[in-house]
Amino acid sequence: MNIVRSNFNKYNATTTADQLSNTFRSSIAYQTNFAGKVYLTLNASHSQNTLTRQVTASLPEMTLTVNTFYPLKNVGKAGKKRWYQSLGMSYTMNGKFYINDVDTVLFHGFSENFASWGREMFRDHAQIGISHRIPINVTIKLFKHISWTNSFTLNDYMYFKHIEQQWIDDDETAGHLQTDTIHRFSNLVDFMASTNLTTKIYGMVNFANGPIRAIRHVFTPTIGFTYRPNFGDPKWGVYGYYTDGNGKERVYNKFAGSLYGTPSQNQQGLLTYNFNNNLEIKVPSKSDT
Repeated sequence: MNIVRSNFNKYNATTTADQLSNTFRSSIAYQTNFAGKVYLTLNASHSQNTLTRQVTASLPEMTLTVNTFYPLKNVGKAGKKRWYQSLGMSYTMNGKFYINDVDTVLFHGFSENFASWGREMFRDHAQIGISHRIPINVTIKLFKHISWTNSFTLNDYMYFKHIEQQWIDDDETAGHLQTDTIHRFSNLVDFMASTNLTTKIYGMVNFANGPIRAIRHVFTPTIGFTYRPNFGDPKWGVYGYYTDGNGKERVYNKFAGSLYGTPSQNQQGLLTYNFNNNLEIKVPSKSDT
């Protein structure tokens, strides 16, 4: 740990390097796992510049990861494998408490009234965010030779404040944009679904004599479709709208600058295809007679 007051080295420096130093950093990390399936990482970090008085800190930052597992693997009678038994999913959670401000503002009132200082820090200076990501996929065999893969990814974002904007008309000026910070818990979601069909087609030609004994061709066609909704629709609660002084509707992101981003306002419908060709040639080895 390496945290000091802005004037500490001015009066307590023991070396020339201490006297000239103005940037201080600290970090601490902890990692553990549970049965090799669930992994937890905790980090705390701090960066401070005593000249600009700027302080940034993550206190703490957490990541929780669950490896891919198959919740329906043992569902159903023993014997023939069912399609739903191959359904796999994983989980990742990130959480962060982040501060970025000058020390004179951050620590004002710290010693006088700690409880009041803590409430003000949480409300006005800290950025807090939690994100969850759950990918789910299942592969089904069709007619023994075609693989049908379906994927669904759910993202969830938790924030504790957002902005709201409105255009204010007045007689003295041409009007102005008013931005208010709303301290309220918000939960945002976005998701994406995709489906793919693929198979393999084999071809083989053998030669009895000559420098080439066989040629094998593997053709792998894939066709897929991906869909993501438009999260700019007001029903999702991510984007806001106001009308400016010229009567033009403006759109803004209520959670701009948040720690883990926000859902996109662009709808996506993507058709993809891919053709992969693999050509293999077999030649006689030096030991062949």
